[in-house]
Order: sequence, then structure tokens, then C-alpha cells
Amino acid sequence: MSKFSESEERIINKLNGEVITTDKNSGEPYVFISYKSDDRLIMLKIIHKLNTVYGLRVYYDKEFAVNNELWVEQMEDNMSSAKCYGMLLFLSKKYFMSYAACMEMMHSQTSHCFMKRRKQENEYLPLVPVNLVPWPIFSDDELDKDTGLQHDNIMNVNAEKEAFINYYEELSKRIGLNYYRTSKKSCRFTVKDCSSIIKSVYDFANINENRYYESTFESFCNTLAENIHNSVYKIDEKGDRNSVFDEDKYRKAIGSFHSNTNVFEKNKSDIAVEQPVIESDDSSFWSDFMDYAFKYDEFSAEFRKRNPSKDRTMNFSIGTARCRINAVRGKRTLSCGIQIPNDKELFNKLYAQMEAIEEQTGFGINWKSEKERKSSCIEVSHIIEAGETLEEQFEWLKNTMLIMKKVITEYL
Repeated sequence: MSKFSESEERIINKLNGEVITTDKNSGEPYVFISYKSDDRLIMLKIIHKLNTVYGLRVYYDKEFAVNNELWVEQMEDNMSSAKCYGMLLFLSKKYFMSYAACMEMMHSQTSHCFMKRRKQENEYLPLVPVNLVPWPIFSDDELDKDTGLQHDNIMNVNAEKEAFINYYEELSKRIGLNYYRTSKKSCRFTVKDCSSIIKSVYDFANINENRYYESTFESFCNTLAENIHNSVYKIDEKGDRNSVFDEDKYRKAIGSFHSNTNVFEKNKSDIAVEQPVIESDDSSFWSDFMDYAFKYDEFSAEFRKRNPSKDRTMNFSIGTARCRINAVRGKRTLSCGIQIPNDKELFNKLYAQMEAIEEQTGFGINWKSEKERKSSCIEVSHIIEAGETLEEQFEWLKNTMLIMKKVITEYL
């Protein structure tokens, strides 16, 4: 069963088809992407922009398949290549629970990896983190869960076990790993073992956490160039990294971005370090937005001015009692959608036209409808990047409200 909804699968397929991957046979420098399959959507949204807008060359398992018996061999060959200049880690709670992610991190710091590609002894593959969540904390029950490494029904179980033992035994001598007893074939590999190894390898890689507080794509690209090498980017005729950004094309390709986290934030502790990116407080945000939006004739013609909300959510009428615009201001995201309070029939009617609606709006829409709840929602989200002004946020919200009303009302 897929981890993603139909609309999310469509976004994944679209982005996956547009990202150009580079591998060991290409002859060009690239970055290896390490991620958990559950995070494939958010990984692709970030990689798509880094690849298509900024020209970052990347390798990842583009033709992802569960139980791919060749994945260990493909991972080793492409990570150990002389053209693999570094590894980008998409860290989430599930990443720390994944034996496959653990194996990728271990292999990046083994002699098998650096001997093929490095000129200096002990010059290991640079690791750059993308923290999707604050540093995770696990309950005792979670720590005791089995990661699946010892499951004999996995197609490539022997290759996985052999590779895991080789990586582990080498690193246990070098950095003192003592979390797992490889000599006992029946020994379970738990989340506690897995997360402890990942954290140890992370520390061994000597990642400078201070470098990863900046959250804009441009600053992150500069960090990658500094910590890995500028040659992992495609260079234009002027000798610069790709910098042409077609906002309209990107908006249609990327769709919604469903995350309440700063994807380029690295927290030094278990508690997230909040970085304020919105200058307006809760009590004035919607008042300021309406002052901005109602200056435009096209907006005032479609919406009636009303008393501003003093919390994070505000509703706007679109001329029918069946549904309304619901706008939400999060700490690092804005969302705008059509809220349907109690009409599953209407939601199903709109959902049946999903492809046409998403094509007309240019958005990848999150379609939310749960059997246990009466209300449904059709939502688009926008991540607020560091340095983004209130005017830019208001402009996105204004334009999205206009587009959503125009398109949705055609199907009512």
C-alpha cells in the first residue's frame, strides 16, 4: 500500500520525471541523496528546485522499488565513485529508524568509499544535513521496535546483512561502535541500535552545525559549494551556477509544500531553535493582509472586506454556503484552501475533477477528506523562506485566493 495519496503520487511522478540524475558513469561530479522513502515527496520538492533551478547534480534511487535486490550494490557503486563529492542527508524521525539509511551513512565513512575517490588518507565523504524535523526523541516502545534488517523474507537479505556487518565492523574499530552484536545472527537490530549508530556516524563526520542555520535556497547552495565543491553544480557560459528561475513554471511543477518546519534548519539540541521569519504578530497579520489585498481592484471585486481575525486562521466567503476560502498562517508556512464544512458529496464531485482543477490552478493540491470528520478541505501550502517579506507573503496569499476561487466556483 502506498504511503502517499493519489494527488501526492502524481506530484512525486511529475517531479521525479523532471529531475535529471547524475550517476557514476556520467563523468561529472554529483551529490548522493540519502533519505527515507516516507520522505520521498518532501525530498523531491527540495531536490527538484536545487536540480532544475540551481543546477545541482544529484544521484538518488530514481526508480525506487521496495525490495530492490540490487540497491546495496547500486548504493555502494554510486557513493564510492570518484565523481561522488558528498552526501545530502534528509534527516527525519523515520530516517533514524531506517536500517537502509543507517547503512548509507556507515558506508559513506568506510575505507571502501574513500579509497576509490580520495587523494588524502582518511578524507571521508562530506555529509550535509537537511533537517526536516528537530533532532528526534524516541519513547522506550519506539526504541525497542525492530527495523527489519534480520527479516529473512526480504529478497536481498543476505546482501544487506553482509554489507551491514562489513561497514559496522570497520567503523566499530575506528570510532568505537558498540551498539550491535554482529556475531549473533538472531540478534535483533532495533531502533535504539539504528539511531545510536546514525548519531555516532554523524558526530564522527564532524559536521559543523553552525553552517546549516541559513534557510534560503541560495544560502544553502553556497554552503554546499563551500563544504563539498562548486563543481557539483552545472556552470553556465558566464562561469556562474544556474540562476534562471521561472517562477510560473516552478509553481506548476512543485505544487503544495506541506511542512511546518524550516527544512534547512539544524538544531543543536532536542528543542527546535525558532527563527522568526514573519514580522507581523498574530493580532495584526490579517489586518495588515487585508489592507494590502484590498488595494487591488481584482481582489476587492471578488471578496468582501470583513473584520480581521486575531488568530492564525481566517475565512473568506466565495458566494456560497457550501464552502469557503480558509487561509492559515503558520510559523513557517502559509496555506490557502477551500473548506467544505459538511458536504462530502461536494468534495467527491470536486475530487472527480482533480486533474482538471490542478491543471487550471497550476497547483499540486492536498485533498483532505476523512470518514470520521464531517469537514473536508482542498489545500495549497507555501513555505516561508528566511528573508521573505510580509509583502511577498501577502502577494502569494492574495493570488492563491483569487486562483482558487475562480477555478473552484466553475465546478460548483
